[in-house]
Amino acid sequence: MRCSLQDVFAAHFDAYAQQRSLHPREWKAAQCIRNCYTAACGSHTLVCPKGHFSHEQFHACGHRSCPRCAPVARAAWIDAELGRLLPCPHFHVVFTLPHELLSLWEFNRELFIRLLFDSVRLTLLDLLADPRHLGATPGLLLALHTWGRDLSHHPHIHALVSAGGLTPELRWRATRAGFLLPLKPLRRLFAGKLLAALRLLLDSDKLRLPPQLPLARCRRLLHSLYRKHWNIQINPPYDNGRSVTLYLARYAKGGPLPRHRPLFMTPTSVSFEYTDHRDARSKCMTLPPHAFIARLLWHAPPKGIHTVRHAGLYAAAAKRHH
Repeated sequence: MRCSLQDVFAAHFDAYAQQRSLHPREWKAAQCIRNCYTAACGSHTLVCPKGHFSHEQFHACGHRSCPRCAPVARAAWIDAELGRLLPCPHFHVVFTLPHELLSLWEFNRELFIRLLFDSVRLTLLDLLADPRHLGATPGLLLALHTWGRDLSHHPHIHALVSAGGLTPELRWRATRAGFLLPLKPLRRLFAGKLLAALRLLLDSDKLRLPPQLPLARCRRLLHSLYRKHWNIQINPPYDNGRSVTLYLARYAKGGPLPRHRPLFMTPTSVSFEYTDHRDARSKCMTLPPHAFIARLLWHAPPKGIHTVRHAGLYAAAAKRHH
């Protein structure tokens, strides 16, 4: 039977919640998705002044993981971002967190999000400020995604980078045609910044360690990651930032499953289709209802944490000046 995400939570969330202890961010996301546009979110009544008509209008939940609330928020976000972008080509760069760090991510989610954003921002700004590469400050739009197309655990940051920037003399300098940065130093600097920050936090006892990763093993893990191949992808430049902004908007608002994505539910399973990026084929993922709910709630963002950030020429502090 075809259904909505709200139908899945209405049918299975109570039983799911009884069997486990939920983080407050997961509980909040689940309740918002389940109760959106119902009496649980409140309502107001529209009444004709002459008494000919009245209608009770239920309220939206407004949660970032709710696909029903996404269209309005997404449209407003697109308008704001397109008004910010410079009229020049833009590169789309993807920084992926190694999966070896997922257990640390789960126990230090808010801290890890900040470190990941800071590492990406400083890596791009430092390298592009180097006269050997660009010698200028670009505009950066950074968006965090934590899921793969099959709802897998896959934290990564999409970076929209202007193909040029302002020099210290406030002159515009464009990048070379079709080229942003060499990948080897980009990978090394990003890995070095993130791992150095994690080691500093580990030494100061500010990281919560999962039970399967004691202190000595965690140190060895961080040391081994210096030799790992870090997955960073620089896509060919777009003539403008509109295409990538529209792409990011699909994920910046509304959670990992947009409202138009069909879901199919039986008493024992939930199914959805996705496109496998490895072979570009459409596939079907079928999960038990509780596994589906767990996989979706894993991606609920922490309260008060921004998942879209700006830097360089697009930073809020520099917007009026530039």
